[in-house]
Amino acid sequence: MANDTAESFYLHGGQNEIFIKQDHKLLRVNTSDIRYVEALGDYVNIYSGRERYTVYSTMKELEAKLPLRDFARVHRKYIVRLDRIIAIENDAVIVEAGRSAEQATSVLPVPIGSSYKAALLSRLNLI
Repeated sequence: MANDTAESFYLHGGQNEIFIKQDHKLLRVNTSDIRYVEALGDYVNIYSGRERYTVYSTMKELEAKLPLRDFARVHRKYIVRLDRIIAIENDAVIVEAGRSAEQATSVLPVPIGSSYKAALLSRLNLI
């Protein structure tokens, strides 16, 4: 019964952490710490604050493991956390990439693919 509850919780977007393989060990990463994900061929980079994790995976696999309510695919090579989007300029989202040692926020422009733009805009509260 507990396993059914946990599986139901996971399948309905309740997951808030993922485990990633780094240096022959599994690390727990809280999904709320993830800023964005970048595809690199057969690997993906997961940017979490000042940390970058490179894992053997596809974007499709990773997208299925991240909470749908919190993340959006904005390009064939990028997934961003919605609450880390600072602005949208032209064909790019400006994402909070992390904080530097001086506590200044660094930002990164992430391109928006034309086939992903409408879906992204529909997920935002536009006024």
